[in-house]
Amino acid sequence: MFSQNDRPFLTGGLLCLALFATLQCSKSAGPLATAGLLDLRNWSFEDQGSTRLEGEWEFYWQQLRYPGDFVNEKPDFIKVKGDWNKHEVNGKPVGADGHATYRLKFLLQNPPDIMALKLPGQFMSFRAFVNGREIYKSGEVGSQPAQTEARYRPGTAAFVPATENEIVVHVANFTHRVGGLRNAITLGTEQQIARAHTINLAFELFVVGSLVIMGLYHLGLFSLRQNDSSTLHLGIFCLIIALRNLMLGEIFLTTLWPLSYNIQSRIEYLTFYLAMPSVFLFLRSLYPAEFWKWAIYTILGLSLPFSLIVLLAPIKIFTSTLLYFYIVTLLSGLIGLIVLVRAIRNGRDGARLIIAGSLILMATTVNDIFYGEGKLDTMILVPFGLFLFILFQSYLLSARSAAAFIAVENLSAYLQNLNRALERFVPQEFLKFLNRASIVEVNLGDQVQQEMTVLFSDIRSFTALSETMTPKENFDFLNAYLRRMSPIIATHKGFIDKYIGDAIMALFPISAEDALQAAIDMQAQIIHYNAKRVAVGYRPIQIGIGLHTGTLMLGTIGGEDRMDGTVIADAVNLASRMEGLTKIYGAHILITGATLERIPDHSKYHTRLLDKVKVKGKSEPVSVIEVLDGAPQEEVSLKIETRQDFEKALQWYLKPDFHQARLAFEKVLAINPNDVAARLFASRCAYFEEHGVPPDWAGVVAMESK
Repeated sequence: MFSQNDRPFLTGGLLCLALFATLQCSKSAGPLATAGLLDLRNWSFEDQGSTRLEGEWEFYWQQLRYPGDFVNEKPDFIKVKGDWNKHEVNGKPVGADGHATYRLKFLLQNPPDIMALKLPGQFMSFRAFVNGREIYKSGEVGSQPAQTEARYRPGTAAFVPATENEIVVHVANFTHRVGGLRNAITLGTEQQIARAHTINLAFELFVVGSLVIMGLYHLGLFSLRQNDSSTLHLGIFCLIIALRNLMLGEIFLTTLWPLSYNIQSRIEYLTFYLAMPSVFLFLRSLYPAEFWKWAIYTILGLSLPFSLIVLLAPIKIFTSTLLYFYIVTLLSGLIGLIVLVRAIRNGRDGARLIIAGSLILMATTVNDIFYGEGKLDTMILVPFGLFLFILFQSYLLSARSAAAFIAVENLSAYLQNLNRALERFVPQEFLKFLNRASIVEVNLGDQVQQEMTVLFSDIRSFTALSETMTPKENFDFLNAYLRRMSPIIATHKGFIDKYIGDAIMALFPISAEDALQAAIDMQAQIIHYNAKRVAVGYRPIQIGIGLHTGTLMLGTIGGEDRMDGTVIADAVNLASRMEGLTKIYGAHILITGATLERIPDHSKYHTRLLDKVKVKGKSEPVSVIEVLDGAPQEEVSLKIETRQDFEKALQWYLKPDFHQARLAFEKVLAINPNDVAARLFASRCAYFEEHGVPPDWAGVVAMESK
């Protein structure tokens, strides 16, 4: 019937209930008094424990007799425990209102030095004398309502026993629906009574503390997840029951903050009348499909008038409503069980555990109803039944929360994996610049302006190379190449904006030197990669890299259903053009003057000025600078060796003195015949020598924007 997860929890709850019942039964039911006399001479308190002073007590209706006031007359007798409402005097029931004296003699054999009484709370005024001395008082006992002040105050009282003892009790009631000694007095050694009081108090504080913690916990859950009202209703129910338990039993709360009997009684009844609709709302929130709307409206409609009576009516009136509310309680319990049975039939999660808790609660409620009316000689069990009921519900909600948490964890893990997958298509850095935590927050038209260095790289003669390979070999080659380049860019704090076939476009937002160092390392990696390619019979490859630094716009373009992240700026065009010029000048890395200016100490790099170009639509020329680092060492050495001659040749070229420039460039070629840039300039000089100097000559080459 119960799942494997539910069974240990249910078994533990029932064991706790059995333990509580065992502790409660530690005060043994001893001999009963007969005709006002209780013979305890054969009762061993040491072996048999404490005993309740029950049976026939002397009863003096409408009299407040003190010890020593009793004469040899025939007294009336009344059964204790029990109320006096139906007790007849002169052939008529005495009713609820009035005052009376109870008297009992009890005999002891070798009594200890000190004994004690456990005096339970009575719903009226109460005073006790033992062996002629007043030992306990609760409220003010009087013969008239104006002289009487009711108070519900349980407690203990020690006294010095004798072999023959007398206990006299004054009781007055002008407020409650029933009067008399409804709860029995317990007699035991001082240690036994103190121990019983401590155990009861500790248990009550444990239950109340647990209920408060569970209540606040579930209210906290509701504050975080307000679409689940079950936690709200259970949290309210826990706090209502916690407050009610503070008004019963040992009444620890009134020890700290004394309350009037009027307030205490109203809280006690109001919490009982409000508990039923709150638990019904909880069940309805758990199983709305199995609950009838008329049922919840009926319970709420019945509970509200009872609650209003408690708030507005005198004590005697609202205490008289309790018997009627017992009927509402039993009816509500029956409806709740039917709902839970329907939930079980429909396979609802946790319904079996809830019905187990409900049955325990109903059993303890029925027990306490009959116990309170004097029909059963058991004990008060509702506090523990309520505790188990709420504990079961808390376990169920915790199990649901755990399942939801696991689902959230799984979803979170899935989303993290999804985000990692999306980052392969949309860089996380791209989102950060747009001030977006996730790709789901990106909107069409989001944009940001910032200075960055743009890097373009491209494989030389890739078209010819790809024609020698199958499509699969093309993909395998590109992935092998890009897999080596991408980490280098990330290492130097850049991110790849896009792949364009064999080309890479990367952005470096922090510094231009990051981009330059990445370009150098990429060229160095190509050298290692080529060594492996040649070793297995493949052709070596070469790449050209262009860099430019400038202000650009980074954002999203496209339509609502399909958009893409992109970068729009002249900086992108210039970087792309620098990469294209590497083929013309035979360079591995070309950068613009704007990039070189943003490198704090560019003297640590080997560079040479190649040319000045002018982009269409721009008035200022752009310096084209070759970075020698990263190329094969032999090539770098030759260009460094001829750099001074190359720079002199370039100066003649810009004057212009094409004859001297050509001779200087040819000198460079004599040392380094593979210098493509020197050959290009020598060819230009020869052309200008033959055809003359252009009329608007400024040493600047026009470059179409890309």
